[in-house]
Amino acid sequence: GGEGGEAPSFSAPADETMQYLDRQAKDIEMRAEQERDAMQRRIRVRAYTQGYLGRSQARLNERVEAEVAEQVQELKGDEARLDEVLKTLARDMAAEETSLAAQYKAEREVLRDRVRSEVREEFNRLKSDIEGRAGFAID
Repeated sequence: GGEGGEAPSFSAPADETMQYLDRQAKDIEMRAEQERDAMQRRIRVRAYTQGYLGRSQARLNERVEAEVAEQVQELKGDEARLDEVLKTLARDMAAEETSLAAQYKAEREVLRDRVRSEVREEFNRLKSDIEGRAGFAID
């Protein structure tokens, strides 16, 4: 779609993605409405030019209603597909979030161990330095 904008990347924040999908849904609704209006105009013009508007008004209304009902069904199909996309996206985002949380926890533990080890090394170095200068061991 033209006004829909760029599809967000996988790493886009959820609200940006939802805004994009919202715009897509609005575009679909707007196009369906324009399509319906254009169709009704075409049907009216045809009826006028054929000169039997009075006689065929009931048939014309039925036809417009039938075509509009068909458009509504198509729109419901689009809506259902959009719902599926949203559900899939929500599942993907939840999985990504879980994966990132696990990754963050693992990285944090590695970092904590590294810092602990560096602090211990520094402490031992200072301790032996002091012991060396003092000439006796510190417990």
